[in-house]
Amino acid sequence: MLDAKTSLVPSGTVCYGSVMKDPNRWTPSEELCGVFNSDAVVRPLRWVSDRKGLIAVFAKRAFISELELVSSAEEAVVWVSSDSIQKW
Repeated sequence: MLDAKTSLVPSGTVCYGSVMKDPNRWTPSEELCGVFNSDAVVRPLRWVSDRKGLIAVFAKRAFISELELVSSAEEAVVWVSSDSIQKW
């Protein structure tokens, strides 16, 4: 069941993978780029980005295409434009 503050990223939204900048500090990658292939419910994280306007979210990998991620986990942390996140 979804809670009242569910966040959604619409299909076609560009996302960026994460790279480790310093120990314990992840930032969006300029080279690792993907696209959400369908609308996806995401969980925003409170990570700070060195690129303005991007926010980190947990998303199911099945909703993301064209992005090669190192981890085989079902969910991945990707960065999306804060303007693309919809709440309902």
